[in-house]
Amino acid sequence: ISLANGSSVEIHDLKTNDHVLCLNESGHLDTCVMRTFLHAEQSSPHEFLEVNIVVRGVAKNLTISRDHVLLRSKVPGILLDSRGGVALDKSEYVFAGEIRVGDRLLHYTDSAVLETVLVTKITTRMVSEYYAPLVDRAQLFFVDDLLVTPFASSKNVNSYRMLLSPIWQLTDHRVAFGTPGRDFPSGIHPHLLKLAEKLYEMTQLGLSYNGEALVAYLAPKVSQGVKLTEEEVGLGNIFRVLPSLALRLNSLARALIPSRCLVSFHKC
Repeated sequence: ISLANGSSVEIHDLKTNDHVLCLNESGHLDTCVMRTFLHAEQSSPHEFLEVNIVVRGVAKNLTISRDHVLLRSKVPGILLDSRGGVALDKSEYVFAGEIRVGDRLLHYTDSAVLETVLVTKITTRMVSEYYAPLVDRAQLFFVDDLLVTPFASSKNVNSYRMLLSPIWQLTDHRVAFGTPGRDFPSGIHPHLLKLAEKLYEMTQLGLSYNGEALVAYLAPKVSQGVKLTEEEVGLGNIFRVLPSLALRLNSLARALIPSRCLVSFHKC
């Protein structure tokens, strides 16, 4: 993962308060602070994709899970807008499993701009150790110089990030010493598991979820610097405050519940 000082480290070596190179909501390069890991698996074999790209004639690759979310460019070239930021409207959030040979991903260059690079080959391999870091001020950062999110299973990244605000607003000392996820049940951050359990209960009751309403409710509080508690973003509370959340089919339950827990969640 790329750091703000121009260097890079293995994701498993990230620690609380490390400064990570990120892309903020206005499309500009920024410095974000590493807070915690959403997911930290140190010995759990899983099939990942090996996405091969070519950067100015040099072959590189990105190892990523099928349901992880990243940006795919809609156009070739360097994605800059008139303000010198990245034109994010020229790209789209997709699952890694939707990437095809010939698609273009966003790559960070030495000249501090983002250019599109061509996917040349996609294969699979088994991976036992993998991590999903969460930073404080953005939802996009660079892994192997490619722009990705920390999220999986849902393309509604704004909603996902708002639900996780209680953990990226604060410092998580559990990962301050290079021991990622040591206190996380099944490798999943405890806050994520709580949300997953609540969403699972709601779906069993036939309730549904509206991500846009959630963002509209939480985003102003976050932008004002309000420190949200886990209770404040608890879905039961949000449904009471905003009944309009229960408008359409819930996709976030599957996003927050690890696939291995879907059949028997209580064993997760």
